[in-house]
Amino acid sequence: MFTFAATPVKFAGLLILFAWCTIWCVYELTRPQDAKRRVSNALHLVMAVVMLLMVMRPVWSAFVMVFPMPLVVTVFALATLWFVGLTISAYRGAERSLFPHYAGHTAMFAAMVWHLAAMAVKRPHMTPSTGHDMGPSMGPDMAAWMAAESMPGGILWVFALI
Repeated sequence: MFTFAATPVKFAGLLILFAWCTIWCVYELTRPQDAKRRVSNALHLVMAVVMLLMVMRPVWSAFVMVFPMPLVVTVFALATLWFVGLTISAYRGAERSLFPHYAGHTAMFAAMVWHLAAMAVKRPHMTPSTGHDMGPSMGPDMAAWMAAESMPGGILWVFALI
């Protein structure tokens, strides 16, 4: 999560980037396409919206209160499987030239699953901020937990290895 006060260029840049991605995905859904492409474009829209929501801590915190992290991770894992299926189908079928295209989308969605799963593991160890309702932030327990879990075999070490 980012704040405008701490990282204004990154904060504004990510908002602009993910807003543009969201707008582009909506545009893509308005174009004529078959069912396979429509599902793929809808999944990209979901990813763009989720990434846009991640930028602002209060918005993200509200989102995960309505849609818990395990549900969000599961949705993206299923989306990844959709693209794995398209990748395998392209490799085995007449659309072999689309194999690299679908493989790239598979990697993109797998990276989103990894990112969300890491966030889900880290979230319970975060402490509420003091002085404002901006969602979770690092507290004294978080530093110790991160140090312990960053050692070989720890959950953060495993995520970093992946």
